[in-house]
Amino acid sequence: MGDILIGKTYTWEKMTISFLKNCTISIPWSMGIGTYQWVDKNTIHATWSNILHILVFNSTFTEFKSFRKDTGTVVNGSLTTLHSQSKFPSLYIDYKNSVSDLCLLSKQYNIDKSSQRDNPASNDGNHCHPYSLLYNALFHKNRNDAINFCEIGIAEGRSLCMWNDYFPNAQIYGYEYMKQWLDSWKNSHSDKSRITVNYMNVMNDPELIGPLREVNVQYDCIIDDSTHYYYDMIRIIYRAVSFLKPGGMIIIEDIRKAFDESWFYADLKDVKDEFEQIFFVDLEHDRRNSGMVNNDKVLILIKKGDPIFNYSLP
Repeated sequence: MGDILIGKTYTWEKMTISFLKNCTISIPWSMGIGTYQWVDKNTIHATWSNILHILVFNSTFTEFKSFRKDTGTVVNGSLTTLHSQSKFPSLYIDYKNSVSDLCLLSKQYNIDKSSQRDNPASNDGNHCHPYSLLYNALFHKNRNDAINFCEIGIAEGRSLCMWNDYFPNAQIYGYEYMKQWLDSWKNSHSDKSRITVNYMNVMNDPELIGPLREVNVQYDCIIDDSTHYYYDMIRIIYRAVSFLKPGGMIIIEDIRKAFDESWFYADLKDVKDEFEQIFFVDLEHDRRNSGMVNNDKVLILIKKGDPIFNYSLP
């Protein structure tokens, strides 16, 4: 008999847990993945965020009671029925062995957005995403436009240098949480006159909204490459939309393919009407490598208004 939990999604309060193949769990917090093992016909031991939870299901598997091992916290969960209309459209693109100008440019800066990154490895420090192909398709017709381009989560700033080269007439804005990377940028790239870098902490509203208000720019495009935590992604969309021009684009990078797309539909219900289009793009490439994280996927949100970017996707 197969595992009765596979494919089921349960909720409690505002939390969601989905059961996948091979005794894995998808959750929209922490690092997004957990594991479980059966104890008896109605009980599992589930671990996420390095914490053991004991889940006891009723006989029909429509409800469960969860006991958190370290604190003794008890919660009740119930089965959630998902419908196709409760999801945003999803596009799958296999770029196979394609190479674009942006792939080669991003390779020069050794960033994980490049499908051509040297020596891609499964470790967290050397992933190889095919975003450079997607972004070239989205932006190449507008490369010479005088746009305001924003990236949240810049690390050492190599991607900002790439965007600076790719968009010769754009103003580039970057936001970063880690002080050592902010200091590194200031010390190494102060000559980049078209790039502005500021502090931001996407994990709370005041430190997310505050820098956006202080800089006070309306952006043509905002890319999130920050924590990759689900609730931070949601928070960024809600708070950044008012700083996005009509027709502008928000792109949320590095969405784990294990995340249930219906989570986004449910959690964006109060902001989705601000956008003309919202859709996922699930990406494949011969050189793609994101290891066990498996997060070569983006969410694209285009604000209502005349579209700024003239693009076409396969």
